[in-house]
Amino acid sequence: MEGYLHTIIGPMFSGKTSLMLHEMERFSRSGKRVVLFSADNREEHPVVHSKRPIYKGIRVDKTRDPMKILQRGLKYDVIGVDEVQFIDESLVSVLSSLVEQGKVVFASGLDQDYAREPFQTTLKLICESEKVTRLTSVCQKCGSHQAIRNIRKVDSKERVLEGAADIYEVRCRRCGELEDVKR
Repeated sequence: MEGYLHTIIGPMFSGKTSLMLHEMERFSRSGKRVVLFSADNREEHPVVHSKRPIYKGIRVDKTRDPMKILQRGLKYDVIGVDEVQFIDESLVSVLSSLVEQGKVVFASGLDQDYAREPFQTTLKLICESEKVTRLTSVCQKCGSHQAIRNIRKVDSKERVLEGAADIYEVRCRRCGELEDVKR
C-alpha cells in the first residue's frame, strides 16, 4: 500500500473527527491495522466530537507526544491523529516519516484559533499533505452553512483554552466580523 497524508481542517463542530473516523473505518473493514491518536484531554472518552461509538476495529491511544506516535504508529497500516493543533510542530516530520514507510495517515484539527491566528502545526501539515479537506460548520448566529470562525464566548486571552460549546461557538465570515466590532 502506498502511503499518503490526508489533512482534514475546519472550525469546531464541522465534522473533522467524524470524517476521519469514517475514512479509517473503511480501512479497518478491509483488514488493515488502524490506530487513532487523540490529543484531546477534555474527557475520558478520547473522541468527544463524534456522538457515535468508535468502530471496534480502531484502537485509540491518547497522547500529545510525537515520538510516541511514531513508535506506536509503526505497528499499524493506518494512523489517525486528532486535534493536531495541540501537538508541537515536530509532529509534521513524524507523520511524514510514517508516510514514507508506506503508512496511510490522517490528521485532523483546527486551522485557526479564536483570534484567527493560524496553528503552525496544522499549516505545516497542509504543505506536506497529498490531500487536504477543509470543512465548514453551521453559523450559530444566522444559520449559514459556511461558518469558518471559532468565536470564544468567555473572557480569556489564553491562546489554547480547551472546551466545546460551553466556551466556543462557530460563526460565518459576516457574523464573525460583527463579533470583532464588539470586542
